[in-house]
Amino acid sequence: MHKRLMGSTRMVFAGVALTLATMGMAATGNTPVQAAGGGASADEYAKKSDLGFQWGGDVRTRLDWLDSNSGAVPDQVRLQTRLRIGAKGSFADNKAYWGLGLATNAGDPVSRDLILSGGDNNGMAGSVGLDKAYLGFKPHANVSVTVGKAALPFKGTEAILDEDLTPPGVAVSWDIFKGSDADTVRNVNNKLAYYFVRDIVGATSDPYAVFDQLSFDVKKVELAGSLYFYGNLNGGGGGGAAAGVGAAAQQGPGALGAPFFTQAAGQLLPNGRFIDNEMVVLAGRARYPFSIKGFPIAVGGDLFVNLSESKQCFGWEAKVELPDVGKGSLYLLGRDVGQYSTYAGWADNELGMGTGYHAGLEIGYDYPLTRNVGLGVKFLRFDTFQPVTLGAATTTINRLNVAVSAGF
Repeated sequence: MHKRLMGSTRMVFAGVALTLATMGMAATGNTPVQAAGGGASADEYAKKSDLGFQWGGDVRTRLDWLDSNSGAVPDQVRLQTRLRIGAKGSFADNKAYWGLGLATNAGDPVSRDLILSGGDNNGMAGSVGLDKAYLGFKPHANVSVTVGKAALPFKGTEAILDEDLTPPGVAVSWDIFKGSDADTVRNVNNKLAYYFVRDIVGATSDPYAVFDQLSFDVKKVELAGSLYFYGNLNGGGGGGAAAGVGAAAQQGPGALGAPFFTQAAGQLLPNGRFIDNEMVVLAGRARYPFSIKGFPIAVGGDLFVNLSESKQCFGWEAKVELPDVGKGSLYLLGRDVGQYSTYAGWADNELGMGTGYHAGLEIGYDYPLTRNVGLGVKFLRFDTFQPVTLGAATTTINRLNVAVSAGF
């Protein structure tokens, strides 16, 4: 009788723990506390629960100051906040895994920030929703398949894919060859994914995306080549009616599509459709970490081109990283992105304010205040342009972010 009661009690506690854990974001690795060297290890979490899951998340408050030389972009000071919390776990002898999570402003594909005074920078006021929900399995020790809403596995510039993106789809990762330090080429990996770009009501065929990335190291140099294909962008309608992703701009102020899809790679036709129904972006990136007299440095960058466009179709980014400056990490980044060089719908909306062609500099510094609390300062100065045929003037924007974040 005693054993049966103990077993029932353990099941109740495990059920309560799972319920609480599923109210949050699925971490992609160790929780921030674990990554900082604190908290319980993954094995210790497993020992504390019959279900073997671990939970984690982060909260961030950020002051955002913006100054512009154009009345089209108003000067403003805002206080933004973001919360993500969730859980992940494994089963079937670690051959299968799962993750669940919630986040503020989850309805915005490229931002989780909310403005504390009400609303947010993309008209998704007060929304809290599902950020991640995925299942995965490992058919082989070097292969993993993830189905659902999960963190993007691809490496690259946020001018192509925002780090907050968790689109629904299927992703496969294959470690082709790990190698050792003695090998010239090692850490060869290929990632292939299919994502749903947008669910259009009544559409027989929705916009979709297929991504592939091959990454590897040559000695100390990290290299990657990527293909980003977006298909059926005008799907969901016919004739002269507004349709597809571009038509989201015609849904009115505050509509989900309005801030993100109007400046994607194809210029929109009067009915809201893209000139090109498909879009192909090729990208390459390199990163080289080294040190000078024991001082670590890393240099690298990204280069990308939209093969579906004939003008303003190139973009590039160069970055210098100094990971050991006053107990913090410093970086300097330069970027020049053409109006139609990529699909702006999934790019970081802070880079050029999501308006297409922009060029400028970004500098950032991250400093750990405690074991799991950090201070981040970022300054951006960039010019935004429109095609000469539109006759729009250049706008210069200065933007300062000061953020305090805590992981748990």
